[in-house]
Amino acid sequence: MRAGVWPDANGSGRYRPVTAAVVACVVLAAGASVTLAGGAPVVVEEASLTGVEAGTATCTTDESGFCTVAHRLGTTPAAVVVTLVAPQTGTGPLPSQLAADRYTATGFRLRALTAEGAVYTGPLTVGYAAYPGGSPPPAASVPASSPAVSTSLSRPAPSSPGNGITGGAVPDNAVADCPTGGQLSGAPSGNQFSGHSYNGHGQPLPRGNYTIGSNTCIENYVFDGSNLTLAGSPSNVTIVNNLFQNWPAKQAIANVNGTDITVNFNTIKATAGGAWTGIFGQGAMKNVTIAHNDIQNLGAAVDGIQLRFTGTGTDIEIAYNRISDNGRFPIELQQVAHGLKVHHNYATVRRMGGDQLGQLSIATGNDKDGGGYYDSDTSGVEIAYNIVVNTDGSANPACFESRGNGNVLHDNYCRNYSYVDDYAMTNNSSPNPWFVTNNVLVGPGSGAVSIYEGFNRAGYSFVAPTESGNKRYAMGDPAAPGVPAWNYAAGVQAGTP
Repeated sequence: MRAGVWPDANGSGRYRPVTAAVVACVVLAAGASVTLAGGAPVVVEEASLTGVEAGTATCTTDESGFCTVAHRLGTTPAAVVVTLVAPQTGTGPLPSQLAADRYTATGFRLRALTAEGAVYTGPLTVGYAAYPGGSPPPAASVPASSPAVSTSLSRPAPSSPGNGITGGAVPDNAVADCPTGGQLSGAPSGNQFSGHSYNGHGQPLPRGNYTIGSNTCIENYVFDGSNLTLAGSPSNVTIVNNLFQNWPAKQAIANVNGTDITVNFNTIKATAGGAWTGIFGQGAMKNVTIAHNDIQNLGAAVDGIQLRFTGTGTDIEIAYNRISDNGRFPIELQQVAHGLKVHHNYATVRRMGGDQLGQLSIATGNDKDGGGYYDSDTSGVEIAYNIVVNTDGSANPACFESRGNGNVLHDNYCRNYSYVDDYAMTNNSSPNPWFVTNNVLVGPGSGAVSIYEGFNRAGYSFVAPTESGNKRYAMGDPAAPGVPAWNYAAGVQAGTP
């Protein structure tokens, strides 16, 4: 099983467990595919694949579990996938969890932890695959915290099995509470949360529209008949462990944008009164995390999470969210992004008379609304370990929409869809190679799992993905895998003061 690569804001990375069965280092399976000019992917032998640089490397980790590994890709990878080769047995601690980050044109940083999450110090050998496709920005450092908001991480990782595709939980140090020093409680003056840490202790706020400004953390509030809007373009904002229901405006959490923004462990319930998207953002964004939210039973043709990177999004993570009974896009992401990771989300969809058939839409091309193009192209987009289930009686066309430059889609599970992804490209330059690998698709159809949407920027040609390791099953196939277990914490967490 392969290690997922999702750098945190502090560059530490997410981790995938490594099973003892892993003995090979090359992740491109026989029966892979390449692209013919102007056409869809076709199945060929692995030896015909080009672009991905796979190899093995040995290093010795330092006291923090880090070492540097050289690659020969010749450019900065869009993603690096690592597997353990050795040691896999022995009496001492083993490097059971691996992560890679800080990609450069010559190498990447590797970190190894034990199964218990302790640092592994010692020699190890890994296999790696470096995927081309642009030069994503280096991992950002954690900014200095304000007195109001701490960067400490408190909630432990889940211990139960993960999404079933990779066979294990991901240690996930997601921000789950606010600092307690000098914490305020109750409704804020003028409905404005600003410059402090606040704790609602599970009590409902008076109905109304609330705003939150820079250097502010709020937790444990009940927004019943209320909504929350980020004021201006703020920085250092945390919204965690709150309940939103029956909100009066178009979004429960609105105007997500700015720098160092965290929206975690919130529950957003079905609403009365025609409200729209659960979490909505637009503008320039940097170091934004939306994780472990439970967007329940929307029951309408609206989006669960929608972000529009109209001022460019940099280092964005959308992860571990559960979005149920959705009638449009459970997740919709648009415009230009650099370092966008969409992983371990769980979504169920059905047709509700909307203008789209439910899919996770990562439409990060550089085309502007109303015509024209942004100056830069998207880079460093990874879409991995998501589960998307269409609960209708007939299949939807595609589980994902992929637009942008050099995207990597891997290890996702799609049920009751005809394709893993449909794609289009709008770019300032020729599109980079991109990859659709090791996904599981249950639904009608055969052959390639990607399909061209039928449009791209005038004067530019599109590039179909390189496919490898994907598995197709008919809905009635007894060998078809069922919906994997998804055992990650989402929504308001019990026991919070």
